[in-house]
Amino acid sequence: MDITLTTAEIKTLIMDCVKDGETYAVSELRKYISCKTDKLFTPGQISGALMQLTSMDKLQSKGRGLYALGEHGKGTEMQDQEIMRNLSGEQIKFRRDIRECMEETAQRLQKIVNQVDMWEATDEEFQFLGEIRKLNEQMKKIASRC
Repeated sequence: MDITLTTAEIKTLIMDCVKDGETYAVSELRKYISCKTDKLFTPGQISGALMQLTSMDKLQSKGRGLYALGEHGKGTEMQDQEIMRNLSGEQIKFRRDIRECMEETAQRLQKIVNQVDMWEATDEEFQFLGEIRKLNEQMKKIASRC
């Protein structure tokens, strides 16, 4: 049995917490996760999960360290549960693995792109960065459907 939470598990717990439509501070989300599991997690994992959920509009930032349900998080829980009920264990694992891979890749790409000084980029590099950003957004959309 794993003793650490995955980012996917953290995101699931965060979405479970905010499904009531209220706004939560990061400290409240951390407490909620701690109450729901004995597994270990880091502040960096929570930050990463919040960033990913916000970028997919499943969460909305309501201010510094405050989060609430985003537009893509509303009304999808029942649909997601229905889909998951009809999948085998292997299918669920496949979806989870694909989602985690896409999210991690999108996050790594974003870090690389953020390091580029746009003022120093050539026209070709600027165009390439635009293509990478489009690819990154597409990966986030695919990950959100898994």
